[in-house]
Amino acid sequence: MTWRWSSLAVWLRLCRLPNLLTAPGDALAGFCLTAGPHGLAPSRLVATAGASVSLYAAGVILNDIVDFQQDRRERPTRPLPSGAVRSRAAGLLLAALLYLGCALGMFLGPRAFACSLALLSTILCYNLAARRWRWCGALVMGLCRGLNVMFGAAATGPPFTMWAWRPLAAAGGMTLYIGVVTWLAAREVSRGP
Repeated sequence: MTWRWSSLAVWLRLCRLPNLLTAPGDALAGFCLTAGPHGLAPSRLVATAGASVSLYAAGVILNDIVDFQQDRRERPTRPLPSGAVRSRAAGLLLAALLYLGCALGMFLGPRAFACSLALLSTILCYNLAARRWRWCGALVMGLCRGLNVMFGAAATGPPFTMWAWRPLAAAGGMTLYIGVVTWLAAREVSRGP
């Protein structure tokens, strides 16, 4: 079997690379807001970003798996409906990314692990149920991004100190912002051209 760069490009398309790069920013913002000026341990920063990217990528792959039939009709050039990536391979990558995200959360400590499990639950809730209703899907999508901020805050290690209000405010703002944007986008799509 020979390796081709085009194969990597297909997998990066499946994970939506441009969107994927937005995920660690939320978690690292929560981390920096909680750690204070002297608590930025490089290994914890890398693990936080890695967990965030892993869980986000798992979410978009699950989204494509759930939307397979719809994508065959409306977006046949995507990696799964076009056959560039097989469903079984996408499922294996999904499982590996979910495991990696939660394992990195466990490495970062019990609070971060609990947040990674909450984020995982919210990702599953969005993809398997909540997105069927515009307002519910928007709220749960906002919660995914807000929990990502809180995951970063929990990943700092020591218990929250006087800085605790900052990641909570950032997570609340992110939840509201992403919820409104998601609701407006769903409204535009439902109107059609």
